[in-house]
Amino acid sequence: MKIYEYLFYRIYMQMQKTLDKRGSASASSLMYSAPLILNILTLNLFIHKYIDVIPMLLNSKISAVIFTAIIMVLNRFYFLRNEKFLAIEERYKDETKTHRIIGELGTIIYYIASFILFGIMAFHQNRVSGIVP
Repeated sequence: MKIYEYLFYRIYMQMQKTLDKRGSASASSLMYSAPLILNILTLNLFIHKYIDVIPMLLNSKISAVIFTAIIMVLNRFYFLRNEKFLAIEERYKDETKTHRIIGELGTIIYYIASFILFGIMAFHQNRVSGIVP
């Protein structure tokens, strides 16, 4: 869970430049949902393409929308419940400059890799299982 929380923390710190703490936590939890959703969809496409035993989990637009909403709500609940975002901020606020730079770079790489891998799998799938016609 430390990586999960650290990725949230990096986004949260960027959001604090424009929003208050609670607003930053809320926006960060929603923004963090995007690569998480893409990674799950990529895994779903991979399993369906190369291990054609399991049916597609998200084979319609409505199931994809419901799935996305559930992930976003769960993510928001996880970080805002009992103000967990404050405990996460406290845990990482004293990180060194080197760790901060490595963390920011890792977060950027994670986001870019999530979108690229999803694009590659979608391209090889020829269509994204009803999500994109």
